[in-house]
Amino acid sequence: MLRVDERLRQFKKKYYLYQALRGVLLSLLLTVSFYLLFAVLEYFGHFHSSVRALFFFGLLFTMSGTLLYYVLRPLGAYAGLYSLMSDEAAARYIGSEIPEISDKLLNALQLKRQLNSDDSLLLAAIEQKEAQIAGISLRKALPIEETKKTARYAMIPLLILIALFIGIPSLLLESSQRIIQYKKHFPKPAPFRFSLADERLSVFRGEDLPLVVQTEGKVIPSEMYVVLDQSTLIPMQEIEEGRFAVTLPSVQKRHRLFFQSGEYTSQEYEIQLKEKPFLLGVELEVNYPAYTGKSREVFRNATNLLLPTGSQITWLIQSKYAQKVSVFFLPDSVETEAHQESDNDLKVVKKKLIKSTNYQLLLYSIDTTLHSSTYRIDVIPDLPPVLEVQNFEDTLSYRLVGIAGTARDDYGISRVAFAYRILRGGNKQIDAFKMQNIPINTTNNYARLLHELDLSPLKLQPGDVLEYFVQVWDNNQVTGAQSARSPLYRFTIPAAETIEKEIKEESRHSEEKMRGALQKEKELNEEIRRTEERMRLKKQFDFSDRKQIEQIIEKRKNVEQEIEQLQNEFQKLQDKMERFEQPSTELIEKMQELQKLMNELLDEETKKLYDELQQLLNKMMQDPELLKKLQEIKQNEQELEKSLERTLELFKQLQFEQQLEKSLQKLNELIQKQEELQKQTQESKSKDQKKLEELKQQQEEIQQEFQDLEEELEELQEMNEKLERPHAIPNMQKEKEQTKKAIEESIQQLKQEKPKQAGEQQKNAQEQMQKMQQKLQQLAQSMKEKQMQENIQTLRHILDNLLQLSFEQEQLIEDSRKINTQDPRYVELIQRQYKIQQSSQIVKDSLWALANRVFQLQSFIMEEVGEMEKALEKSLLLLKERKMRDASIYQQQGMTRINNLALMLSDLLKQMQNPASDGAGRPQKNQKNTPSMSELQKQLNQQIQQLKEGQQQGRQLSEQLAKLAAQQELLRRKIEELQKNGELSPEQKQMLEEIKQEMEKTEKDLINKNINQETLRRQKEIETRLLEAEKSLRERGEDDKRKGETATPKERKELPAPLREYLKKQQEQLELIQSVPPTMTPYFKQRSDEYLKQIKP
Repeated sequence: MLRVDERLRQFKKKYYLYQALRGVLLSLLLTVSFYLLFAVLEYFGHFHSSVRALFFFGLLFTMSGTLLYYVLRPLGAYAGLYSLMSDEAAARYIGSEIPEISDKLLNALQLKRQLNSDDSLLLAAIEQKEAQIAGISLRKALPIEETKKTARYAMIPLLILIALFIGIPSLLLESSQRIIQYKKHFPKPAPFRFSLADERLSVFRGEDLPLVVQTEGKVIPSEMYVVLDQSTLIPMQEIEEGRFAVTLPSVQKRHRLFFQSGEYTSQEYEIQLKEKPFLLGVELEVNYPAYTGKSREVFRNATNLLLPTGSQITWLIQSKYAQKVSVFFLPDSVETEAHQESDNDLKVVKKKLIKSTNYQLLLYSIDTTLHSSTYRIDVIPDLPPVLEVQNFEDTLSYRLVGIAGTARDDYGISRVAFAYRILRGGNKQIDAFKMQNIPINTTNNYARLLHELDLSPLKLQPGDVLEYFVQVWDNNQVTGAQSARSPLYRFTIPAAETIEKEIKEESRHSEEKMRGALQKEKELNEEIRRTEERMRLKKQFDFSDRKQIEQIIEKRKNVEQEIEQLQNEFQKLQDKMERFEQPSTELIEKMQELQKLMNELLDEETKKLYDELQQLLNKMMQDPELLKKLQEIKQNEQELEKSLERTLELFKQLQFEQQLEKSLQKLNELIQKQEELQKQTQESKSKDQKKLEELKQQQEEIQQEFQDLEEELEELQEMNEKLERPHAIPNMQKEKEQTKKAIEESIQQLKQEKPKQAGEQQKNAQEQMQKMQQKLQQLAQSMKEKQMQENIQTLRHILDNLLQLSFEQEQLIEDSRKINTQDPRYVELIQRQYKIQQSSQIVKDSLWALANRVFQLQSFIMEEVGEMEKALEKSLLLLKERKMRDASIYQQQGMTRINNLALMLSDLLKQMQNPASDGAGRPQKNQKNTPSMSELQKQLNQQIQQLKEGQQQGRQLSEQLAKLAAQQELLRRKIEELQKNGELSPEQKQMLEEIKQEMEKTEKDLINKNINQETLRRQKEIETRLLEAEKSLRERGEDDKRKGETATPKERKELPAPLREYLKKQQEQLELIQSVPPTMTPYFKQRSDEYLKQIKP
């Protein structure tokens, strides 16, 4: 027997099942009923889509609602997901449906809930209730009849549906279609037919769509509308009867439309929207060739470009609605399709451009092809480099050739080379060009060129030709390096005769230049003298005096220019003579000494005096100041005039000696040629006519050379006559005539094929030329001996006079210390000083004469005599003004200069009397173990120490002190010469300046006879500091030597004036080019170069 709760559970499941079945029938009843209603209404009503939508969703809601509530809800309970009826409710429902059970089942459930485990009484009551209802079936309580009743109701609309489907199927089908497709337009049958002109109805987005509809039928409508998306009503225009048109502007999306006239509509159409392909963006990446030095550039959007050849262009194209993208190149009609390299939407085309081209971007879709605008890419070819050079040739000494100029390229220069070769005179073999690379900065596209070729190592001879040019290469890596060459330059070494004529002409011009400078200096001195006399007599400085002094300053500038030009011309003349005439070492030394004298003509002291004079003139100072400065200038200008006179005389003497040496050299060559010819003539045979003809030609050449020698000897005679003291040139007329006669007879004998007799005449001619040679050699030797004797006698005489002057000046200084300015004897002191000054003038003239003969001494003599003269004049002036103390200082300076001259002449006299000295009275050079300055200073310190410890007094002490002071001054002057060296460092110059100042203190002590411990200490410090200075100079010299090992073999000389001007112009152009913006495009760079070339001076 089942328990009560189990029977209730089974009952509820069956109940839920019957409820679900009844729900299905109820849902079918309602759905079919509403469907039949809506179908009939739509079939006859042809409602709007909104009504049809209401029908559709009403049916859908009815069916889904009933199914959900009446079917799915009981099924869920049947499945145990939830409970729709509790046990008590089920018991009451059963009790109400089955009277026999009544409330027994409910009571049993209630008792069961009150039952405890040990309540037997209550358990018996429950069992009694269960027994009472155990035999009663609960099926009677199920809603079986209700379900059947619902099924009968559901059969009615279902049968109607079947009947309509069989009888009038169109009613159901058509109305069902219109309800289901409620959005779709279903036209109502009209008495006329709608005919669309173009039923495709396709249009590109954004374009206008024209619509034309034609109506055909019994009735023709008078108006027509277009209905878009069943909402927008657009009237159409009747273009003719039954034909209507309208244009839909700028269609942006797909539309559905139909045509409506009154209550009648056409079928529904759909506008097909087509998409045109279009560019969203394009980028052009340009990768320039590496050698151009340009970095990658990106250009936004397609554009016209100007690119160098070899550039790699990458098109990055982003498009929409394009199935294919390509780049079309004109005029080659080459189309390159873009490909996709990555996951993004960019499509890529790459191309390396060598020549200019036009291109278009093509975008393909199913419906159309889009052509972009035509763009232009101009490819600039890499042009060859441009070379602009100017050659410069040393036509004076023929020691170098060079080029200067510029090389430029559009992107860069890789190499510049200087090529040359030598065409030897008489040698038909042509050698290949030798190349010398010119260093440049290869990172720039502009190079400034300056290259010199030293011709000394090439050993070019007269008649040789040097061919040279410059070649430049660019850095083109696309088609290969291109080059440009300068013209081929030819530098010819003139023949020996031409060079000789040039040297003679330049010597004559230098002499005229020197005479002109001397004449201008004389006129300047005369002007100074007149101005000084006029100002001395005037009390007030006026405008005419100012103009006169300004003229003096201007004339002085002209003299300086003349002398500077003379110095440069003589230097060039000296270089050419050393290069081609190869004079003796003695003559070279004389030329160098003469050049040194010329360089010392313009002293800094005189320039400073003129500057001070100009300052006084600007300040309008009174007469005493100007007159004092003018007097100082007058004295210096007089010395310059004398120096010019002596330099001119020395130049003429040098020309004479050079001409004499050259004549002797040519005469010696003629003697050797004549001797060799005489041997060949003696060995020849009378039958060998060809050989005799050759000998005759050689003899005629010797005859011509002898005639040239005669002309040179005549020039030698003319040079001698121009000298102030001409030499006794021997008469060689007899030897000349006999030589010419013998040569002429030898030629005649050779013509008559008598070689033996011709040889005798040649022997005679050789002997006569040897006699001429002996006479010229005797002349040269006698000149040296005579000069030696004159120099020795002059030196002795001058030395005696200098010593006498020194003693008199020293005695005057001693006496001056004992007499004051108020003493009557003071006038006698002035007279004695005046006498010393007058005596010094006689000594000065003798020294000038000596300097004219031994011009190596001129520099020293000029300086010492000038200082002596100034000191004596100043001391005399101060004595007259009774300024004893100041006068004593200048007396000491004058005596020092006198002692310096005496010491130098004494040493020179000893050297001249020493057989080891040369014949000209000059100390030999390049002697080994020459003591350094520190060693000489050490010797001098020892002599000073010995003199301090000795017992000498009086005249002997004065002589020794004067000699030591002179030696110290000579060392100080060597220090000053070192200071003039521009290669010294600032520290070295400072060290030498301190040493010089200490030496000056020692000179004052020696002159004042004041030797003490401080003097000895100072001398030791001078010696130590000299050692340090020599060490520093020696280390610097070693550094310079190491640097010089990699330098050019010959120091570069001053650049020619045209070359300096050319380089200046090139520098200006370079500065302009460097100011051009680096981002300038190649086109504008090219235009800029052309512009700079046009404006170049």
